[in-house]
Amino acid sequence: RHSFPTRRSSDLAQVMLYDIVGRKVYESTLNFTQATGAIQINIDDLIDGTYILSVVNSTVNYSSKILKVQH
Repeated sequence: RHSFPTRRSSDLAQVMLYDIVGRKVYESTLNFTQATGAIQINIDDLIDGTYILSVVNSTVNYSSKILKVQH
């Protein structure tokens, strides 16, 4: 799971996760008014590797590199 701080907003946000070659492996829409200050995405089913997390709405444009390794 990956968490990051969010700004409270009444906007819907698109949450997307891409593999290293740019294929979208996850997509969801999130209502920031229902967010608790962090977003958690379960990536247990993904293979080990590098991913790019993108969260976009009218006030937020966030991206982060995620490295998934098996514990």
